[in-house]
Order: sequence, then C-alpha cells, then structure tokens
Amino acid sequence: MGQLKKLLNETLQLKAHTIKPAGSNKDWAYVTFRDEKSRTKALTVLDKFKWKKCVLSCSIAKPVEDPVQAKRAANSKLLEGVDPDAKIPINEQVVKSVTPFAHFTYEDKASTPMTICRLSDSEFPVRRPGAWLSDQ
Repeated sequence: MGQLKKLLNETLQLKAHTIKPAGSNKDWAYVTFRDEKSRTKALTVLDKFKWKKCVLSCSIAKPVEDPVQAKRAANSKLLEGVDPDAKIPINEQVVKSVTPFAHFTYEDKASTPMTICRLSDSEFPVRRPGAWLSDQ
C-alpha cells in the first residue's frame, strides 16, 4: 500500500486522502479524495494506467446505505401498512378511540340498530354481594 500511496500522491499528484486495501488477496483498494475535482482527475488518469506489469482500472464506488436510515425506512413502511390512523393527529385519535360515535348526529344514532350481547348465567353466575362470605 505504501508504493500505491507514493504512486498516487507523489508521482501522479492526485492528492489521495485514504487508501484501504480490500478483496480476498488485497488485489484492489478503496481510495478516497478530499474533493470532487481530485476524484474526477484520478478517474481519468488511473483508468487503464500501467503499473508493475498490471493495468489498473477504476470506478466510483457505490455508497452503502446508512443502517439507521434503512431501519427507520423499514419501520415506517411497516407502520404505514398496519395502522391507518398513523397520519391522524393524536387528539383526533383519542376522540376516535374513546367516543367512536361522537361524530354521528342523534338521528343517525337512533336509526342505527344496536346489538346487545348477553352472557348466559352458566358462564358467569351472578351472586349477591357478600355471598362469598358464606363460601368461606
């Protein structure tokens, strides 16, 4: 890497900032530059450059997505699919959950049939208060 750094900075005057070797045999490297101008110059000079009986090729590396932003994007997609009320302001969400029929008029409420569910006495026997004392 020292020889590559010397080639880039001293011989070719490309102003490389950092050089990180990569690959299984360290046969390629990531090279960063301080500014866009230096990077474009390096791309034109180094592409098909002959060095140590090898022909160099270079390209712009695609940046890796930030893992925190990726997680936030995934969570927001999950929330959008699950909760349709996510975009409703919190005060309207409270009204909707506490009093779901508050926005209806009296006539609408009176005309809507209500269903009443009753539990059978065998499931939950009704006992008079204090009956548990006699069971003790």
